[in-house]
Amino acid sequence: MSDAQLSIDDVVANCEKEQLHLSGQIQSFGALLVVDSELQEIRYASVNTEDILGIEAATLIGQSLTGQSWFDDVLCTEIGKSEGDRVCRFDHQLDGRVVNLRVLRGDNTFIVEVEPVNEDGSHWSLSELRAMLYPPANNEWGAKDYWNQLLAAIASVLPFHRLLLYRFEEDWTGEVIAEQARENDIQYLGLKFPASDIPQIARKMYFENPSRLIDHVDQPPVDLIADSDAPPDLTWSDLRSVSPVHAQYLRNMGITTSFSIPIILSGNLWGIVSCHHPSHLYVDAQSRYQSEQLVKHFCSIYATYLSRQRLSLLSTIDDKISSITAQMSLLEGSDEALNLLLNETTDTCNGSFSAVVMNGSWTCSTDDTDISLLNSIDKHFRQDTSDYILSATNVRALPGLESVEEADVRGALVIKLDHSRENTRLYIFRGPEKQLVEWAGNPDKSKAQVNETGALSPRQSFEKWTEVKGEASLPWSKSDVLFAKKARVGLMRFFNHIRRNG
Repeated sequence: MSDAQLSIDDVVANCEKEQLHLSGQIQSFGALLVVDSELQEIRYASVNTEDILGIEAATLIGQSLTGQSWFDDVLCTEIGKSEGDRVCRFDHQLDGRVVNLRVLRGDNTFIVEVEPVNEDGSHWSLSELRAMLYPPANNEWGAKDYWNQLLAAIASVLPFHRLLLYRFEEDWTGEVIAEQARENDIQYLGLKFPASDIPQIARKMYFENPSRLIDHVDQPPVDLIADSDAPPDLTWSDLRSVSPVHAQYLRNMGITTSFSIPIILSGNLWGIVSCHHPSHLYVDAQSRYQSEQLVKHFCSIYATYLSRQRLSLLSTIDDKISSITAQMSLLEGSDEALNLLLNETTDTCNGSFSAVVMNGSWTCSTDDTDISLLNSIDKHFRQDTSDYILSATNVRALPGLESVEEADVRGALVIKLDHSRENTRLYIFRGPEKQLVEWAGNPDKSKAQVNETGALSPRQSFEKWTEVKGEASLPWSKSDVLFAKKARVGLMRFFNHIRRNG
């Protein structure tokens, strides 16, 4: 490995460790105070308070927050008790000006943020916006309909040039699954972004915050004046400054203003709504709040839709298992029943063939299967006691199986009745299949540049870049895994019946 490659790897690792919440700076679209929540004394103030509040920052340090004539003391009593809780006061009158006030609870602190109001802005009612997220009467929506309608509803609040719905996969690779953009723009729909584009620390902060606005990538950050050298924790601040690497990333995409809203489903970060604009776009606090509430409502509606889909899928799988069991019970010999089982599981999971091992003896749905290869594969999965349903998309990546050549053996879905050596295990195999993965630019970080300061310069192009993969099988779907889980219960009954009856 070259020194340049090591340098890039080191920089990528540093991006994962970047302390985004301890920058000691904010963006310039608002002013910020950090207040000791017990003493109610101001500990930090951004140097632009004079522009927004008409008060010099240095004079605020050490003063009582409740003694400030411009502040609404009730906000500190309305806020929740958990870190990250927030309360807002929109269209607050301040010496003839109108501002939006926001108080957030930090680590033994209150974070007070003040933003000017764009009085020319117009706002939909939240009920009108929520109504957009439901399908018309007597009409059923699929997943894509829900995704596209969410973007359409947000577009009615926020006039961004482009809106994307970005979904995370298990390895944190992201894929654009819905998009609203101009026809002559680069289209990102269907393209993937590597996990390193949104580092783990950034994903954590997405999970902890209702949204993230980057007001202007070229606007210099604003410093804080403090009564100590330690920077405040701005994890929950809307004004928190922007990582230089991320700012350059946005510039490379042709973005000046960016706004993102996390989608949380079942307590997990499922995806992000990402809004882009090529020039500076003023996005006021009330519109951001409406968009946040809209996404929360979408999460509730979409979670219900996913639950219905899962119940329907489970019902279909139950019917399939019942059909297989009923057909097996009509067959007089256990060998015939076993062959029926293998053929049905192969067809249901789109496999190349299936095989079952009972007490060291194999039965396969094909006649020319290499039993020694099956024993080698079984040895690996037999030793894995992490679960009763196991899978792999490329058995060549497993220890001791690097030399597998059989054309119909790459992916394996394994159903184990228990973890004993002698018990029954059912294997469903798939052959390798050519797969095209379309990325937004070459995801290879070794192609990136490191500048003289050691900072990573993100890739310059986000044009579609196609990667061809041919060593692995198609991934095992949630439907495949659910079928395996349901089949395991039926198989335990069937094989117990075989043992009892010899």
